Amino acid sequence: NGSLDLVRGRDGALYAAWTEYDGNLWLSHSKDGGRSFSQPSHVAGDPVHAPARGPSLAIGADGTVHIAWTVGENRAANIHLSRTTDGGRTLAKPRVFLSAGHSDAPKIRVDRKGTIHLVYAESPNGPFERSEIQYRQLKDEEHPTPDPVVLSGVGTAEAMSFGFPALSLDGEDNLYVVWELFSRPRGFSRGLGFTSSSDRGQTFTPPSVVPGSMDPNLGVNGSQQGLLMRKLAVNARGSIAVVNSTFNRNHSSGIWLFRGHRAGR
Repeated sequence: NGSLDLVRGRDGALYAAWTEYDGNLWLSHSKDGGRSFSQPSHVAGDPVHAPARGPSLAIGADGTVHIAWTVGENRAANIHLSRTTDGGRTLAKPRVFLSAGHSDAPKIRVDRKGTIHLVYAESPNGPFERSEIQYRQLKDEEHPTPDPVVLSGVGTAEAMSFGFPALSLDGEDNLYVVWELFSRPRGFSRGLGFTSSSDRGQTFTPPSVVPGSMDPNLGVNGSQQGLLMRKLAVNARGSIAVVNSTFNRNHSSGIWLFRGHRAGR
């Protein structure tokens, strides 16, 4: 169901997380470039009450593997965050970030100082309703978690709902976020929103549209079964790459690469 993630550590180890159709979430790792993987560890997931959804992985400079997920179509779904220092054999008790609505599609990254950056979609009225993109910054267990910051701005006729964010950091810990734009919550997305932060998440630029991504001739965004995928990559120098697919019924489909760079470079 598109609910998976894969990351590589500095030592070359690969970590994979995925959900089964019934909502069980698993974590495995490979130390030989993917030729073999460890026995999967069960992270979370209850097929009846809390099916896991949308896992996201990130690795800190100290090798700690962090994993975030949410819990399916529950109206009060919250983001969960755990970590492991032994390849998944043991996992810390998850931190749960309570909200008044439905939290979905988390993405996490860890900067050089160990701060965890989290973005996700938040819908006050439950799944399949209007949502916004929120950001949280998590330092460690001893620091209180700041209130979330809304990144996606005010809705317009072209985009009244925002979902499925992607997050990346460059070599100087500048943050970059893109997300899907929806003219109505239950419709198809069209175009991609974007913002960035040059002060490690303290402030963000006003939200904008990725240039060229909302061209009406392209139709709607494709990959309807892959909205949880990664669409954003940023290298250490701040060069940005965004990939998106489009679908114009009975006419054409395409895959597009948008490239840019951090302001001032």
